[in-house]
Amino acid sequence: MRTNIMALRQRKADLLKSAKAIHEAARKDNRDLTEGEEQNHYKLLKALESLERDIIAEEGRLAYGSEGIPMPDENSLSRRCARPTDSG
Repeated sequence: MRTNIMALRQRKADLLKSAKAIHEAARKDNRDLTEGEEQNHYKLLKALESLERDIIAEEGRLAYGSEGIPMPDENSLSRRCARPTDSG
């Protein structure tokens, strides 16, 4: 399983590098992102979000083995605490 978490983390690093390269190319040329670059960047961010969920799940499996103890997602918990509820 440790190989899997390392592969996920490497994929995350690769996606971040690609996203940064898009912005760096535009900055180097002193221009805004093209529509195609914006679309590609958006896809990279969505892939990163999904990958982050996979990493959190894999870290939970590594920490607790096969017991299946659910791990809370710190980002989701923080968002819920920061956002006012509709019922209040």
